[in-house]
Amino acid sequence: MAQIIEFPCCNFCRSVELGIFLTEKNNPMVMCDECGYACTATIEHLDQPLTKVSVS
Repeated sequence: MAQIIEFPCCNFCRSVELGIFLTEKNNPMVMCDECGYACTATIEHLDQPLTKVSVS
């Protein structure tokens, strides 16, 4: 039976601790805070409410 995932998670380690950032060409990317895996942001990532904003 399929499970409904409430929050997007890392494709590599399945952590829900994700950060969204923009590249130099303004493409949204998602990076996992646990393992560092990065991928292009999807609507599932952008549809979640922001809980933490960090600038580095």
